[in-house]
Amino acid sequence: MKEFEYAKGSIIGRDHRRINKNNQDAYEVIEDDNYIIATVCDGCSDAQASEVGANIICRMLDAKMAEKIENLTFNLAYALNLDEVITDFLEELRKECIKEIVRISSSLNKNYLVGIKDFFLATIVSVIVTREVSFVFSIGDGVIIINGEPYIIGPFPDNEPPYIAYGAVEPDKIRVAKELYRFKVVKVMPTDELKCILIGSDGVEDICDNEKSNIPGKDELVGPISQFWENDKFFSNSSLLGRKLNLMNTDSTKIDWEEKRVQREQGLLQDDTTMVVIRRR
Repeated sequence: MKEFEYAKGSIIGRDHRRINKNNQDAYEVIEDDNYIIATVCDGCSDAQASEVGANIICRMLDAKMAEKIENLTFNLAYALNLDEVITDFLEELRKECIKEIVRISSSLNKNYLVGIKDFFLATIVSVIVTREVSFVFSIGDGVIIINGEPYIIGPFPDNEPPYIAYGAVEPDKIRVAKELYRFKVVKVMPTDELKCILIGSDGVEDICDNEKSNIPGKDELVGPISQFWENDKFFSNSSLLGRKLNLMNTDSTKIDWEEKRVQREQGLLQDDTTMVVIRRR
């Protein structure tokens, strides 16, 4: 969509870096003349390799949404009840993704539940921007900021967010309420009212909490979260958003020769941190 532009970035969290774990977040953006679709997934830290499922789910969801977008926009244009159309669309999308998750997991392990546990536990935050209507939805925790207004989802009891893959497991084997691992519509709005939107993993909260802190080893503040949709440089150079996140999370070591001591500052982003930012040009 020529009316909008986007920026994106992801870095491994401080805690994962220290134990040589991969970045378990993933993101995907699909853009067309008539829509933008974006998704951020956050894999479960305790799983064996949830970054695998996070990346698959991210791409699978966006691809399926792109396949269905023409029919969705037609239904939205003539809908008497937008919420009903969107709810039906998301439930169909969820069921199709569950089938794919089961199929792939079954090829990884005879007991597909093992495959799900090891690879497919991931939260989801997604946005669809069409010419007429835009909406944001999620399963599990994450950060959403629309026109500068934050919508922080979670935390959940016992730090156990729901995952879309729970839909493939018998409900009596899951401690999370069934309605929590279905898509929750966070916001529906006319696209004419959309100025900017940020979707991100829960690691984005660390940026908000540290906006008045110095970037490690530098006399420069982290700055407000609004920089990511206000600063043109993040949209003119596709790598700069990721670089800024990396600066925030780089450990710094300096020697104070006068005091004869070593000054150490650790990275500010404890968890994997990923965001996609869309703004009106």
